[in-house]
Amino acid sequence: RRARRLSACFREKVQPAPCLDVVHADDTVIDAKGMVDVLKIQPLARMGYYDYTYVDNRFEMIIGGNNQALLAGLEGSADKAGKATG
Repeated sequence: RRARRLSACFREKVQPAPCLDVVHADDTVIDAKGMVDVLKIQPLARMGYYDYTYVDNRFEMIIGGNNQALLAGLEGSADKAGKATG
């Protein structure tokens, strides 16, 4: 198996945000769209106190409206959001 190197950097216009430079992901967890399949990696999250959870279900919820910047931001596309805001 080969690990894939993914790069992503999202910058805020008003206040600079930390930049994620590199993520290494095995090809087996990348779906047909080039996205990480969270159901395959089942990330662990701390909820608080002694409680933890992991992802075992995925659903998509598209909001209504025609605000292209908002929709692009929710999609996770920094490029689309930047273009929509001018």
